Amino acid sequence: MPRAGRTPTALHSARNVASGTLEGVPFLTFEAEWAVDEAAVVWEQFRRRQVIVLDLPAAVAPLDVRGRVALDLRGMASDSPAFAKGWGVLASDERQAHAILTDEVRALVSELPPKEATWQFFGRDLVLGLTGYHGPDAVLRHTESARRLIRAVPAFVWSDASGVAG
Repeated sequence: MPRAGRTPTALHSARNVASGTLEGVPFLTFEAEWAVDEAAVVWEQFRRRQVIVLDLPAAVAPLDVRGRVALDLRGMASDSPAFAKGWGVLASDERQAHAILTDEVRALVSELPPKEATWQFFGRDLVLGLTGYHGPDAVLRHTESARRLIRAVPAFVWSDASGVAG
């Protein structure tokens, strides 16, 4: 807990940056690390996250899929009990979120443990955040999973998203 009147500080760095195309879809991946000095004392807590960003075919409303604990058990209801047990959804457009989160998409999201991954749709980007260090093989495997997830979204979602600002 920060002391009264003190603001936590964070130092950010990105390394192991890679970009390219996967089946014609541009992607970017990098390892983000930051130190948080929450108590304004000598020790620091280091956090590391692998971030993978892929382009979406069209802009969509913000959609955040992450572990239920991270969402404090709030969020959009899911019609899949197994998915709802581990994952929570926050959506600015619930109709569009239900269209995106098909059975196949929920299965792909569930391939990663809820405590280790976040899936976020922002405008024309899908951002996959992974806790900890992931080697090049794992990054490629997760990038392919994200690509499969984009392909699993029904085509009408991309054509229907024309009114969403990206």
